Amino acid sequence: MPARSPSFTNSTLFSSLVGRRGLLLWIREYLGKTGIEGFYIEFGVFNGESMKETFYALRDQVSKYIGLDSFCGLPALDNKTDKQAVQLAPAFIKGNFFSKGYDFVKTNLLSTGISEKDIFLVKGFFKNSLTPKLSSQISGMGTGKAAVIHLDVDLYSSTSQALEFSYPFMQSGGWLLCDDYWCYGGKSSCGTHKALEDFLKKHADIRLHEYCSYGGWSKAFIIEKMED
Repeated sequence: MPARSPSFTNSTLFSSLVGRRGLLLWIREYLGKTGIEGFYIEFGVFNGESMKETFYALRDQVSKYIGLDSFCGLPALDNKTDKQAVQLAPAFIKGNFFSKGYDFVKTNLLSTGISEKDIFLVKGFFKNSLTPKLSSQISGMGTGKAAVIHLDVDLYSSTSQALEFSYPFMQSGGWLLCDDYWCYGGKSSCGTHKALEDFLKKHADIRLHEYCSYGGWSKAFIIEKMED
């Protein structure tokens, strides 16, 4: 029997615990049906496996695959909120999640068959790499808007930086995937949860509509930008 394509009425994609791949297939159909266009941007690439998974699921549905990472692990915890949260998530410390490097990740992504022109990787800690020049460069890619924003940077500080950088690229109907949402035991005083709350207080024109939790630790939102 041929495989069934994902459908809004096909609940078999969703078990009691939604997986990332199933969610991405759902997003693929959603983007196609709603006509939402844009690029995929991922903060926290590590070794590129999640970007590969995204390419397999969203190929021909997003215009470009953008990845940003230090490629040398987490930064120093120089933020009070991150320091206080270590007891809740002891793995989130300086140097952890050290990737195999920029060149490895690029080669890994190209192994999928994706065109090199459709990949854009940025190396560096966010406090140095997320510059106005980079923002302008990304704004010139395709529609200049993100169809999907994926945050997987563990820390409050890094997530805050990624959200603020992503603000110009947000559009109504786009997706925000937060990989580490539940990693701090549901506490709203740290991590991604606090970063999102602070971001929404600053940007009253952004609303995040909760869609689902997925993969155990993660949460997906659909963006509404009030000016759109």
